[in-house]
Amino acid sequence: MLKKTLLISLSVVAALFVVLVVHIALVTGKPKDHKADLQLARIDLQEPVDSAQASLLKSEVLSLPGVDHCYLNMDAGTLVYSYARAQQNRTAVLEHVIAVSPVPVTAFEVSVADAAGSCPVIRQGSVQDRFSRWVQDLVH
Repeated sequence: MLKKTLLISLSVVAALFVVLVVHIALVTGKPKDHKADLQLARIDLQEPVDSAQASLLKSEVLSLPGVDHCYLNMDAGTLVYSYARAQQNRTAVLEHVIAVSPVPVTAFEVSVADAAGSCPVIRQGSVQDRFSRWVQDLVH
């Protein structure tokens, strides 16, 4: 009786171990591409564009080498894109957009005040701001 119980217990443990290994293999999968070289940039449209012009601008930006994603917000008049710094730079993308755009465009520049601050979502001096600064001081 003891041998039968021990055999069943070991079989259950082995089966659970196999299930665990298969689960870990399925969940982790292949390692994802590391995007350390990825940079975001924004171009402001000075005038509204229609959907055909928006599609043209988006496809032109996406056709450039090194550009991964592109989003054009027609309501806000902004074009945000990501690019690999090793393959592309924001000046070249801006020059290309200026050449093909039916409306005037400018590169978005971060103000000195925004660059000096922390997260634009957290209000300065709030509980979240003080807590995040405390954690930052603790870590660094």
